[in-house]
Amino acid sequence: MVERADLDRPQPFDHLLRQVRGNPQAIAVASTIGDFTYRDLFDHSKRIASLLRDRGVCPGQVVATDVPAHLQLFFMAALFHEACIGCTYPGPGVPVERFDWLLTSLPNLGFPLERTIVVDDDFFAQSANESLAIDANEFESFDVVCRLLFSSGTTGTPHAIPFSVGRLEARSKRAEVTWMPAKPFMSIIGPQAVTGILTAYTSLASGFPYVAPGTAVETLELLRRNGIRSAKASPVQLAELINHLGVTGDQGSELLEIIESAGSVLPAPLAAEVRRLLAPDVRNLYGSSECGTVAIGVGVDRDPNDMGELLEHADVQVVDDEDRVLVVGEVGRLRWRTAEQADGYVGDAGASAASFRDGWFYPGDVGRITVERHIVLEGRESEFINVGGVKLSSVAIDEFLRMTSGIRDAAAFKLESPLGLPLIGIAVVISGQLEIDALNTAFARRFGGASITAVFEVDEIPRNAYGKPLRRELVERYLAALGAPAP
Repeated sequence: MVERADLDRPQPFDHLLRQVRGNPQAIAVASTIGDFTYRDLFDHSKRIASLLRDRGVCPGQVVATDVPAHLQLFFMAALFHEACIGCTYPGPGVPVERFDWLLTSLPNLGFPLERTIVVDDDFFAQSANESLAIDANEFESFDVVCRLLFSSGTTGTPHAIPFSVGRLEARSKRAEVTWMPAKPFMSIIGPQAVTGILTAYTSLASGFPYVAPGTAVETLELLRRNGIRSAKASPVQLAELINHLGVTGDQGSELLEIIESAGSVLPAPLAAEVRRLLAPDVRNLYGSSECGTVAIGVGVDRDPNDMGELLEHADVQVVDDEDRVLVVGEVGRLRWRTAEQADGYVGDAGASAASFRDGWFYPGDVGRITVERHIVLEGRESEFINVGGVKLSSVAIDEFLRMTSGIRDAAAFKLESPLGLPLIGIAVVISGQLEIDALNTAFARRFGGASITAVFEVDEIPRNAYGKPLRRELVERYLAALGAPAP
């Protein structure tokens, strides 16, 4: 394997060039479709770059990709070759004017046809005839944006996080240290999220295979076939793996040494099953797409809302509404800063001003820091429901509901009465007989007399790439079911 440290300030495509010169027959991409060497990756990405250039794609343009996971690294490398600003297409939530081109294997997505390049058999047949004898374009400096990540958390409004060449380098190096504890490593979280992007880039830079995730069945086969020692997934993905292992009677504990959960709270029952069936070492990673991981929790016996111990590279504080720093143990707004963090969102001054202030990033989470330097999460500011002057955490309600007999999955959401007063709604995925009266009694006892206004039965809880419930979507779906207008 060619050492990453050989390059001081590389162009992103330089990493692939270095790998193909030093280890051309090593596996670069492993997938359910097949394995591809660095020679394969280099040749195909060069030809794709040449074809994109022929079609009119130019350096500095924003190019979104909507292609299968096993192709993402090919197109990422091709866009690096052309010095384009690449991103994974976030869907119709972002105005199409934000993108110059869309590369998609699924046309008719509401994107202008004149700026759409369909990635199909004809595309690859044409690319096979393209020449390798083209020089790569270069990003002008380490400070030029080379990648965008559209991350919306639970808001449903995607914000564009910019990654300059330098920041992509720094974030991937930090990721390799903090959450790639044993190799081969696999991100079960795909390239639509920062974890997948950083894993793909780090695989280029450090020379380990990028294992493209698939369905639960496919992912388990990839774990086995590639001898994966550590992996990172969202709680929803972990639940899918555990459900499959439970149905088949199989066990994957011999496959993995370490499994990491990221993106939302890992419920205690699920954590116990992950340790029993999948990996003996279960860890929780906490942070943000904007800044990276700031805390890691180890083990399944701790409070699920204990996000773990603060990492040395992250400066984390708890502050009040006037940004005064609170003492250890007091609950308030969390804020943090790291050397590799973003400094704002592209094209969204309002969201930037709300989340980035005086060098700090405000994730919108509420919590406290213990004397042991652990972060204990109370929930998100936007997800607290003020009932009769008492602020209830939606995260705490979710955890309570998932521990209730007859409920397989659940998420709380906020409603309003005709007079504008806050009310509590819950969306539930039923797994058995649910006793509503008993649930209401237990809920009132747990949450200081508060009551549930609406119980909304759904087939599944809508979640983002990291498994966080999309509460605004639940409100819209609930109101639509009642025939009421969206808020």
